[in-house]
Amino acid sequence: MYYKYWYLKGRVELMKNKTWIKYLLYIILIVFAVYFKGFVEGIFQKDLGKNFRVDLYMLVSVAFITVMIGVALGVEHLMRQAKSEGIWKLNIPKFIFLGLPVLYLASIYITTFLFKSNILFTPIYNLLNSTSLITIFQILYGYIIITCFYKEKSIREGIDILDYETEETEEAEMNFN
Repeated sequence: MYYKYWYLKGRVELMKNKTWIKYLLYIILIVFAVYFKGFVEGIFQKDLGKNFRVDLYMLVSVAFITVMIGVALGVEHLMRQAKSEGIWKLNIPKFIFLGLPVLYLASIYITTFLFKSNILFTPIYNLLNSTSLITIFQILYGYIIITCFYKEKSIREGIDILDYETEETEEAEMNFN
């Protein structure tokens, strides 16, 4: 009996160690992404100092890297969902009511760059003219997008399997007779 307890205790401690290692790798990935974002922004700042102009690819690439940080924050949810059984679904209300407004706020620099003085973008741009606030919206957008996906067990999926087995059984019975 003691042996079983010791074995179980060892497995629990091993699982705890795996959890620690998983989260350590996870934080290293996020720190690397933040460092990479800073590195890319530094390159663009030098280019801005030389040419005195902002290019669209600069804005899009920095925004993409920032959104990927948000995706990295939500990847644990996606991995948990991938382990469960069912069919992939998109949480449409979350995507529409959270994702699209946050996308609008996260891409305010890009939309202002593209549509210079549009009445839809200028007031929000003036209100949110803070790089850190827009960065928060970009990270939040990545997190919302990745957590919109989930798996759901379908009752219909079970019915399809039963219908398929029934059709096979009926075919076998007709061939047998």
